[in-house]
Amino acid sequence: MGPSEGGGLFVSTHDQAQFLHRLYAGRLPVSAPALQAVEAVMADETRGDVAMSGAGGSCASQADNSRQVGWWIGRLKSPAHDYVFAASIESDNDNALPGTEVSHRLKTAFAQAGLWPSA
Repeated sequence: MGPSEGGGLFVSTHDQAQFLHRLYAGRLPVSAPALQAVEAVMADETRGDVAMSGAGGSCASQADNSRQVGWWIGRLKSPAHDYVFAASIESDNDNALPGTEVSHRLKTAFAQAGLWPSA
């Protein structure tokens, strides 16, 4: 829950990426069925032999709702690479990009880098 709901934004995008890295590397005390459940819930799209998974969202980042943040975290896995990522965008109004828009922008960036096949 964001600050406007009495919660807080205490996890950085770096922290999120590090958590996913440890999770997928098997360095967290998580059972194999639990890891498989997380992978199934986060499954997003597969193009050829490249799979993208992720989760995103958005909320107010300040208690007075003066700033909004949208984010997307996930994994890009191919035979040649296995990357985890976390990205967020914050704005000073209610036009912050929700997680789905952040995911579209990241997929475009990954495609331009040659890591994600074009649709």
